[in-house]
Amino acid sequence: MRTAIVHIFVLITVCSCGNYYSRDDMTEIPSRQQSFRTGIVSYLDDQIRKHPDQVALYLEKARVYKEEGWPNDALPTLNQAIELDSASFEAYQLRSSFFISKGRFKDALKDITLLEKKGIQDQQLINDKITAYYGQQNLSKFYEA
Repeated sequence: MRTAIVHIFVLITVCSCGNYYSRDDMTEIPSRQQSFRTGIVSYLDDQIRKHPDQVALYLEKARVYKEEGWPNDALPTLNQAIELDSASFEAYQLRSSFFISKGRFKDALKDITLLEKKGIQDQQLINDKITAYYGQQNLSKFYEA
């Protein structure tokens, strides 16, 4: 008898959990995510207004834009970061990665070449260089990289 009660309890629990989220609940999730993303960008905008010389804030905002599928907003933000600190390895690397994701391989190679001239070697930079050469279908440079 005790075992039967446990099985009934488990069955009720499993069945009720399957109905926990209705279709209406599932359609609300993207709007909540959208609100969360917008909140992060608003927060970063506020911090940039308070600390306009902090390159890290611009880079973080560009990352949010890129990761959330808003690449057109990422480029101006990265350009602002580079204007503030033209020696920022991270800004150039992120921008070259952005260019690659948009199929702008020639622009990516400009940033990569600039970083290499500064003596910077990084695995991500090498990967981006290979991807850019491959994307340009410049296979001789691809094999050299």
